[in-house]
Amino acid sequence: MQSLTPRIILRGVLLTFFPWAPAYLFERADFWFGQTNNGYWYYQFSSTRLEAFVISFALGGILVAYLLRPRWAVIQVLLSTSLIYVLFYFACPTYMVGPVWKSECYSFGPDGLAGVRLGTMMFSFGALPAIVRASYKEDKLNKRLRPWIAIFGAFITSVVTTWFPLTAWFSGVTYLAPLVPFQAALLFGVSEMAVGIQAAKISRSILVATASGFASALLLSGFLWPLLCPSCNRSLLFLTVPSWGFFALIGGIMELGLPRKLSVGPLRHFNPRLEDIRRVGIAVVLLLSLWTLVSFDLWDPSVLYATSISPSPGQLTLGAPTYPYVAGYYNSTQYRICCVQIGVSFTKVDLKALAPNNFLMAGMGVQSPNCCIDGWDFGWRADLFVLPNGTRVVSGSTWETCDGNANCGGIFWEHLRYHAQQIISPTNTSTPVYLRMMWQYDQRQHSCCTHRSYIRTGRGG
Repeated sequence: MQSLTPRIILRGVLLTFFPWAPAYLFERADFWFGQTNNGYWYYQFSSTRLEAFVISFALGGILVAYLLRPRWAVIQVLLSTSLIYVLFYFACPTYMVGPVWKSECYSFGPDGLAGVRLGTMMFSFGALPAIVRASYKEDKLNKRLRPWIAIFGAFITSVVTTWFPLTAWFSGVTYLAPLVPFQAALLFGVSEMAVGIQAAKISRSILVATASGFASALLLSGFLWPLLCPSCNRSLLFLTVPSWGFFALIGGIMELGLPRKLSVGPLRHFNPRLEDIRRVGIAVVLLLSLWTLVSFDLWDPSVLYATSISPSPGQLTLGAPTYPYVAGYYNSTQYRICCVQIGVSFTKVDLKALAPNNFLMAGMGVQSPNCCIDGWDFGWRADLFVLPNGTRVVSGSTWETCDGNANCGGIFWEHLRYHAQQIISPTNTSTPVYLRMMWQYDQRQHSCCTHRSYIRTGRGG
């Protein structure tokens, strides 16, 4: 039996606490600041927890890959991810902050898969170093398992290089206009050059390298498809899946060279140094992938809005409204009240000036950040619409959003919880319509976001 030396003990301690412990301790520190009402540090830690988790698993994965063989390193990272999942989503208390309950449990999201996606992202960052190390074993790998190891490694690498822009696109979110080409490059699989290089290095096959690109695109698309995205057109995937396979093929050629069957005509004399080409390809992938971490917050804002209004029930659209919108805001300090009520009336309206598909709208709304779970926001709107034929429609909507915080999955999403509209018949055009939004604390569900809507016409009180 091997004696316990300080080196073995240190190795055991490191493998026990990495890569999960730094991420968990960061989370505990965040909630400690919240419980002690240290708002500044609470929100500083909260807003950077996703980056902290990425760093914890990425650096921890490098350490684990150095201490263990690749297969055991992947298992260690998987166990750490499973432990984090349990601690963040199940083994988490609920505590009282003033009159409001705060839960330390993360939100599962509207489709219930937010935790699985967050865990997959952390696992991929932690497992990538072990996959890269395994790729250098080449002939030492089991020949039968090589193709499967290559495809598994391709999925891990694709998650690391494309996760943030790809998940945002599936949620209907795009970068600010000057940065859209970078997101488009990753969406169309430019980063799969690195995947193809790695897959070819493991499998020693250009065919497997190409297949790994197709497999990564299909697996990631299926994994992210349940993300809610009102009115999103995902037919672009018919172009992106072949594109991922093409760039993976390019990566395979960078690693193994051009196959003899394709060396025809002018290509016979095409014999560059593959090492130099690989360096350029990997540099391009690193530029695009690292840039997504730097520009994580530079997203084009989107809201749920009505593209048109009619007496019949309608659906809201995610994006930016094209019609003119004039708004005011209340800039007081934070406060807690039971309800908000405003009176809306149109005193001078020339209905003949409205185009057939146009409308006038007046109302109120708010988005409440961190309503019950840090990072999970709740919003509502109530509006009075005037249509060209004189019909008046009252509309009310409530929605929940994730601002990209790890607490709600680390992915932008917006979920419409309730939308209703009703025709009303006031006595005349100038009759005020009072819109009131009320909410109350639900003791049984520890919820601060139970809303009710009331509409009435006549004199306010």
